Amino acid sequence: MDGHSWTRRRACFWLLVRERAHERKEQKTLLLGLRALPAEFRRYLLGSAYLAREIFRIRFLIFVRIAHADSGSRGGVGGDARGGALHFA
Repeated sequence: MDGHSWTRRRACFWLLVRERAHERKEQKTLLLGLRALPAEFRRYLLGSAYLAREIFRIRFLIFVRIAHADSGSRGGVGGDARGGALHFA
């Protein structure tokens, strides 16, 4: 690849792809963004977050139980415990 070919490619790229100047939008905090959402959607979002938290809590407790049950026989978390915990996740 010679130098002229590379220069032509860069020139073509520069002509075809240019970054446009864009206006900065005002910065909003997360709380203000959530308040701007419709009330019904906020309720749905809150319910979804609660459900996700409960599912995570249950799976995490199962993982802790399996790890704790296995730690007595081997002195640590063994392969069986990790496999069982991944099965429930």
